[in-house]
Amino acid sequence: MAAYLSFKEIWRNKGRYLLFSLVIALITVLVLFTAGLGEGLASANKEYLEKINADLLVFQEDTGFSTLESRLEYNTLKQVRRWEGVADVGAIGFSNVTILFKNGAEPVEVSLIGVEPGKPGAPPAFEGEALRSKQSKTTVIDGRIAEQANVQVGDTIIVKTTQGAEDEFYELKVNGITDGRQYFFQPSVFVPLEIWDEIRPKGIPIPMPLRCCRIYWQSNCKIRMPKLKWVTIWRAVWTASKLPTSKPPTRPHRATPNNKARSTR
Repeated sequence: MAAYLSFKEIWRNKGRYLLFSLVIALITVLVLFTAGLGEGLASANKEYLEKINADLLVFQEDTGFSTLESRLEYNTLKQVRRWEGVADVGAIGFSNVTILFKNGAEPVEVSLIGVEPGKPGAPPAFEGEALRSKQSKTTVIDGRIAEQANVQVGDTIIVKTTQGAEDEFYELKVNGITDGRQYFFQPSVFVPLEIWDEIRPKGIPIPMPLRCCRIYWQSNCKIRMPKLKWVTIWRAVWTASKLPTSKPPTRPHRATPNNKARSTR
């Protein structure tokens, strides 16, 4: 009886129930689409970390588990290696570069990942060979790059990186091809850690760190800045030494006619 009355009510107001059914179906499709999109973006951001051949990742304290902000010294790696139950430890470096191809394919923005050959973090090679030497300019590339640019084992790719204020170019021989290992929404290129430190992007080097300088305040001068008022700056002379603990030396006064007159009295 209840089923009969329900069907009769639906049939009487079939337009309203059809509209409700369409709204529920659209909401369901939207939820599934959002979930799939989020899963795809998360996988593209950390696919390499999900496939890494390690059980534990060590980050610098207070970096929010960010691989771009975390910096670990080699002494820390030695300490981790001595922990009970740790079989092996490998350092990893991350940066972003552009790779060019000699076959005329379009340049590709990639994640340049430095690993220690034979250590945790080094990817397997499904074609060719994995990284072996710490100082050889060879690479294992993401399978997506090989398909997109038609790159094969034995080919040479060119890495374009910015070091200081100039663009530098480095040639790397493709030693192997691995599966899809995206990081930070980009396909990955793996090189030995020492080679990574050589070719990674670098800022303009500071010739002398401030903590190893002595500052002598000589004089205050005024300069004219475009679209700005006159500003006062201090000229400083830096010498390689520790910071002075005493008062900086004063600027010697120039001899003036008044000073000479006073000195002759």
